[in-house]
Amino acid sequence: YEVLLNLPDPTETLRDRPAFSIRLANAGTWEEATGFNRLNHRLIINSSAGGRAYSGELSFEPLVQ
Repeated sequence: YEVLLNLPDPTETLRDRPAFSIRLANAGTWEEATGFNRLNHRLIINSSAGGRAYSGELSFEPLVQ
C-alpha cells in the first residue's frame, strides 16, 4: 500500500473539496485532484510475519476514487 495523508477542512461545506485540504510543503507530494499528500512510503502487509495484533486508535481506509 502507498501511504497518503489527507487533512480536509473541517467545515461541512468544504470537507469534500480537495482545494481546501492542507497541502504539505514538500515538493511532489500534493495530489490536486484528491487533496491527498503522498508521503512516499509503502506499507507491506505480510500475514506470516508474526507479532501482535494492532490495538491502537489509528484507522486505515482504502482510497476510493
